[in-house]
Amino acid sequence: MPGSDFIGLVRFDDMDAAQAAAWLDGRPAAAPFALVVTPNAQHLVLIARGDPYAQACAAAALVLNDSQVVRGLARLFFGQRLKLAAGSDVTALLLRQVVRPDDAITIIGGTPEMAARLGQQYGLARIAQHIPPMGYAEQPAAFAQAVEFVLAHPARFTFACTGTPRSESLLLAVQRSGRGTGIGLSVGASLFFATGMVRRAPAVMRRVGLEWLWRLALNPRQHARRVFIDSLPLLSLVWRAWRGRRAHG
Repeated sequence: MPGSDFIGLVRFDDMDAAQAAAWLDGRPAAAPFALVVTPNAQHLVLIARGDPYAQACAAAALVLNDSQVVRGLARLFFGQRLKLAAGSDVTALLLRQVVRPDDAITIIGGTPEMAARLGQQYGLARIAQHIPPMGYAEQPAAFAQAVEFVLAHPARFTFACTGTPRSESLLLAVQRSGRGTGIGLSVGASLFFATGMVRRAPAVMRRVGLEWLWRLALNPRQHARRVFIDSLPLLSLVWRAWRGRRAHG
């Protein structure tokens, strides 16, 4: 499908959140398991450093732009008009408009309260949840147990809430097994937003690309490193790509 290459790191599919939800709605639940990824600025830095997260992006059925910051950089430096399909927006649309009460849903991570609220608020009767231990991606037995749980609980949608790149590695392993069905999405805190357990940034802040500032204010310890250390190298990567294109162009 049509897409836009971003500085040689990733090719984003040309979809906004509504288009992505419609595409996912049209995919049969019994189709072979497919992975969806939503890279943001921090994730693009991981790709540039050769993190295994890049393998998930390469194998994904959809690669959606999760970042207003990335969108702004693409337009400012390269004249690209990337669409925004934030993972939290896609997840919210799926829950409100796509998922039916009798659809099987699998959740990896989160909390029992979150899964219970999800079922109550959206009328979902078939939720299976597995909460792996901290650091499970580095524990072969725990990682294999999480993969097998997904395979043993085939679902229309599998939501992984264990953070990047752990969630993507898990879903990629399920896809590579060749035994899964449905769609796997790495959704971060999206289910906590959807259930109201965590308040999302106001719409106006999201529109102008300041959701990161909202999250930083709510949880400075968790997000300071993500904003000021993990994501910041993207500016250098974009600058070098821009200089390279000017030099050859």
